[in-house]
Amino acid sequence: MPSPLSASCLPAFMRLNSHTFVSFCLGVLMSALALSPLRALEKCEALPEVRSQIDAIVKTGSQHAEKFRKEVQDGADSFHVIEQLAPPDMARKLDICRYEAVEYLVKLGFPPAH
Repeated sequence: MPSPLSASCLPAFMRLNSHTFVSFCLGVLMSALALSPLRALEKCEALPEVRSQIDAIVKTGSQHAEKFRKEVQDGADSFHVIEQLAPPDMARKLDICRYEAVEYLVKLGFPPAH
């Protein structure tokens, strides 16, 4: 019977030799670092459209503007209301630019997201 500390009782990643384990960790780290600029670039590209959509909802005298202001005044999250009022094709762009959109709404004078 193997002892409780034998190699067969350890998870597979703990049985790797140190060189293989370090190589694996470096590979994961390098992949994460390589993909992070792509995500940041994607945010920057969608931001002008997101700002235009927010302006179209917030700054006009339309029904959307009235509904937006009423719901925010009643305590709703301003970003969540924008998501509901925006066309469906803007959903992904709003999601990608969530942080920047919330900052823009605060700059326009609306309370920050919850």
